[in-house]
Amino acid sequence: MGRLRYLLAILTLFTARAHAHADANVLVINSYKKYSSVQYLNGQWQRTAIRLFANEADAYSNALAANDAAAFTGTYNVPEDLWAHMSKEKVTADFTKDKRFLALHVKRVFTVTKKNDRRYLMRFGAVAYYGEVHVNGVNVGSHKGAYTPFCLDVTRALKNDENTVVVKVINDIEPGPVNWNPETPLKHVYGPLWGMQELRGGIWQDVCLIETSRDSIAECLISTDIDKKSVTLDLTFYADRERDATLAFTLTDNKTGREVATMTRRVRLAPDGTAVVTLAYDDVTLWDMDNPQLYTLRVRIDGNADIYQDTFGFRRFEANGRNFYLNGRRVYLFGGNMYSAGYFKNPEGSRRQLPALVRSLASQKAKGYNTFRTPHAPMPEVFYRMADEVGVLIYDEWANAFTRKAHDEFYAQNEREVEEWFKMNYNRASVVMYALGNEVPVQKALFSPYAKIKALDRMNRPVSASGIMGVVSRKDKFSNAVADSGDEWLKVDFLDFHPYTGVAGDWATMPEVIAQMRDKAEAVLGVKDLPMVFWESIGFSWGGYKKAEKYPAIVSNPSVYVEELNAFAKRGWGIGGSFPAAIGFKNLADKEKGVAHGFKTNLKRISEILRFDGIDSVAGFAPWQGLLDARATEWTSQAYTPVYARIKEHDMHFSSGKTYKRTLEIVNHSSFDATISSISVKMESGTESKTLYQARNMAIAPFSPVAREFSFEAPGVDAFAAARIFIVYEYAQSGVSRSVTNTYDAVLCPARKVPVLATRPRAVAYLKEEGAVAKASERWLASLGILCDVIRSLQDAPKYSHVVVSENTFATADDTLALRGGELNAWLAGGGKLLILEQQTLKSDAPLVEGLSLAPVQGVTHGVTFNEIVAGQSPFLQGINDQRFWDYFNANAGVISKTVAYPMQADTIVLSALHKYSVGSSSFGMSLTYKKIGSGALVVSCVDVFSRLDEDGVADAYADNLFTQFLSNN
Repeated sequence: MGRLRYLLAILTLFTARAHAHADANVLVINSYKKYSSVQYLNGQWQRTAIRLFANEADAYSNALAANDAAAFTGTYNVPEDLWAHMSKEKVTADFTKDKRFLALHVKRVFTVTKKNDRRYLMRFGAVAYYGEVHVNGVNVGSHKGAYTPFCLDVTRALKNDENTVVVKVINDIEPGPVNWNPETPLKHVYGPLWGMQELRGGIWQDVCLIETSRDSIAECLISTDIDKKSVTLDLTFYADRERDATLAFTLTDNKTGREVATMTRRVRLAPDGTAVVTLAYDDVTLWDMDNPQLYTLRVRIDGNADIYQDTFGFRRFEANGRNFYLNGRRVYLFGGNMYSAGYFKNPEGSRRQLPALVRSLASQKAKGYNTFRTPHAPMPEVFYRMADEVGVLIYDEWANAFTRKAHDEFYAQNEREVEEWFKMNYNRASVVMYALGNEVPVQKALFSPYAKIKALDRMNRPVSASGIMGVVSRKDKFSNAVADSGDEWLKVDFLDFHPYTGVAGDWATMPEVIAQMRDKAEAVLGVKDLPMVFWESIGFSWGGYKKAEKYPAIVSNPSVYVEELNAFAKRGWGIGGSFPAAIGFKNLADKEKGVAHGFKTNLKRISEILRFDGIDSVAGFAPWQGLLDARATEWTSQAYTPVYARIKEHDMHFSSGKTYKRTLEIVNHSSFDATISSISVKMESGTESKTLYQARNMAIAPFSPVAREFSFEAPGVDAFAAARIFIVYEYAQSGVSRSVTNTYDAVLCPARKVPVLATRPRAVAYLKEEGAVAKASERWLASLGILCDVIRSLQDAPKYSHVVVSENTFATADDTLALRGGELNAWLAGGGKLLILEQQTLKSDAPLVEGLSLAPVQGVTHGVTFNEIVAGQSPFLQGINDQRFWDYFNANAGVISKTVAYPMQADTIVLSALHKYSVGSSSFGMSLTYKKIGSGALVVSCVDVFSRLDEDGVADAYADNLFTQFLSNN
C-alpha cells in the first residue's frame, strides 16, 4: 500500500503542475522550475494567415513588421502543435512538391515590471521547425530544431510594463518523409515520417520569461560516480564581465526534505563561461527502479536570493559483455514503446494526457514493464521527470528516423540538435541509454552524434541506433546509403534489432534470427558480445482496419472478404499484408477481437522464444506499441513477470486417449534467487479439470532456466472440444511473494473414425515423382480403401476419373505439369477431377487453368504462418472452426503453407493465405480452393496437413474431409 500511495502522490503532483498557472484555462506542460522567478507566456496568442512557399529562401525571408497589427487575424493557443491547430481550425494548407514550406507569425502581448539590475531570459520548450523571436521589434535570436528547447537573453529588448513578442515560425515537409522518396536528400531530421499529421509544427511546448540575477547559471549538467561517491557539475554561466565568485551548493533528499550536504566552491565567472566542480558525498541512497530516490541540487552565486535547481538521482547504468547493469546489478529489459507523436498535440488533449501519462507509466510498471523507448523522437521534458519519480528506465531515441539520403547541410545541423537533445535530459536518472535514430541506413549521419555523446557523457551511458541490425541484415538493399558512409558502420555499445518475426516472417524462425543477428553484427560491425535487444520484436497496433461496419459482410460474404482484403493489402508499407498474414483478416476487422489474437499467439510465442532460447544472448525486448493496449493486459501480466513458466512445445491439439510428453520450462530473469513454493499444470474443458503435473519447492538461480518433463494421457472426447491449459505457480524473491497464471488455448480431438465412402470413384491415379517412397497422403488414401495407379505426369490424367497430385512433387513448373491450359480444361470439363496437395518445394509459378496458378509464397523466410477460413460452411471443413484450424495448427513448425493458388477468387475460395509480402504492398491467394469446371472440378489444397497425420486430430479431420469430398460423386 505504501508504494501505491507514493504513485498516487506522483499523479497528484503532476496533475497539479499541469494547472499551476494564474489563469486556470492556460496549460503549462513542463512547469519549468530551475529558476526562482518564472512567468509563463502560454495561452492565447494571435497569428497571421498561414502561407505556403515554393522554396526555402522565400519562406525564410517572409518578413512582417512587429507592429503590423492588421495582419494578425487568427488565434493560436500556446502550447499547441501547428498541425493539430490547422485541423481544428479547418485551416487549409495543402503541401505539394511545388509548395512544401509553411510560414506564419504569432504574437503575444505581456507585461513585466522590469528591474535594471536583473537578467531576463525567454525560454521556448520547442518550436518546430524554425523559430525567429522578436521582442518589441528587436530580433533577439532564432533556433532550428523541432524537439529541443532554447533560451534567449531578452534583457536589452525588454521594456518596463507592456511588451510584444512576435515569433516567425517556419515548417517544411520534404517529399522524402511523406512520399518515402529515397532520392530526396534531407536537410534536417523530422521525427516520425509516416505523414504530416505525425510531424511537429509551431510552438508546441511552453514559453516562459525567466527573471534572474545578472550573474546566473545557464546550464548545469550533473554526473554521479557511485564508486568515488562524487558528483561532477559542468556549469555554464550568464555574466556581464569576468570576475571571481563563490558558489554555494545544497543537496536535499526529496522524500524527507533533509539536507544531505552543503558546500562552497570558488569559480571564475565570464560571459558564456564554464566551470567544472566536483563535490563529495557520504550518506545517500541510490536511485533504483524499486526505490527511485531523487535529490535536489540548489546553487546560489555569492549568496544572492536567486536559486538555480534541478533534481537528479545517484545511479550507474552500463553495458558489460552481453548484459546491462544498474548499480552493479544485472537487469533484463522488459520493454515498451511510448510513441511520442501521439502526445501533446493541443491544450485540450494535453490536459488529459498529463495525468494519464503518469498513470500509464505507473500501471505499466505494475504489469512488469521496466524500460520505455521513445520512438521516433524524444518526448517533452515532463515525461522524463515522471519516469524519474515512477522508477522506470528510459531508452531515449533521437528524431533521425528512416533517413535514406542526407543533404550536405544535414550532418552539422543534426549534430547541433543531438547535443541539445542530449543535454535536455542529461540529469534525468531514468534516462540510461540512447538511440541516435531509427532504422537509418545513412550510417554517416550517426558517426558524429555518437562521438559527440560519448565525449559529453561523463557517465558513459550506452549508445546505439534503434533498428540498426535491420539495416545490417539488409546491407545489399541499402548499399547506396552505406556507400555514402565509405562503407563504414556505426560504432555501437549495444545491438538493437527490429525483426517483426511473425508478421514479416514465420514466428518459428526466431531462434535462428537471434543467432543470425549476432553473426551479422560480428561480420559487418566488427563487434562481439555486446548486449542485444529486440525493441520491435513484433507489432499488432498499427495499420488497423477502419471499416467496422463491413465486418458482418466480411465474415459472411466471400466476395466482400476478397474485395476488402485486396484493397487493404495494397495500402503501402506492407501493413495490409502483415496483419492478415499474422492474425487473419476476419480477426483484424473485428474491433472486439482485433489484436488480441496476435497477443495470445504469435506475440506470446515470440516472447517465450526470446526469453528461453535467447537466455544467453538477448538482454531485453519490446513489441511495437501494442503492449500498452488494455487488451493485452492478460498477456503482459504473464510475459513480463521476472519468473516465467511455459510449456516448451507449442502444439496444443490433443487426440483422445493418446499419451503426450511435454516440457515445463521456468526462467528467472532477475538478479535475485527465486523459490517456487508450488507449481501445477492443469487442463480444463467444460466442467472437467485434469492435473497434468505438479511440484513444490523449486529453487531457481538468477538468470537461469530449469526444465521438468512430464507425460499425460489426453482426455477422451466424442467431438472436438475447446480446452485451456493453466500453469499456476507461486514464487518468492527478496521476501516478496507473487502468484502467476500462464494460459494456453488447446483443442481436444476425438479419436479418428475412418469415414466410409458412399460411392467409389471409377479410376483413381496418384501422381508422384520417380523413386518416391510411399507418402503420407498415399497411406491415408489406402486407409479409406482407395488403391491408386501411380503416374508420373499429368499427361496420363485423361485415362482416369480422379487424379491426386501427391504432396511435395514439384520443384519447378516443368513437364510434370505438362497437361494444363486448354488440355487440362478439356479433361476437367468432361468430368475429370484433379486434387493438388501442398507443394512445399515449388520454386516458380505453375499455371493450372485459365486465370489460376500455383505460386510459391514470396517475401517471408520459410512460409505462411497463418491460413484463414473464408467459406466456413464448406464441406471440406466439417467439424473445423476458426480456432481449431489456426490457433495451434502445425504449431511447432510455425509454417502452414509454402504455396498458394493465385489470385483470390470469391466464388472458389475456402481458405486464404499470404501470396506476397513486401514493403510496398502485399497480395493474398488461396490455400484451399474448389473450382468447378464443366462437369469436373479442380481442388488445390496448400495446407501442410500430411506431415501432421496421426499426431494432430485437426489434421486428421481435414485430410478425411478433403479426400471424402473429392472422391465422392457430389
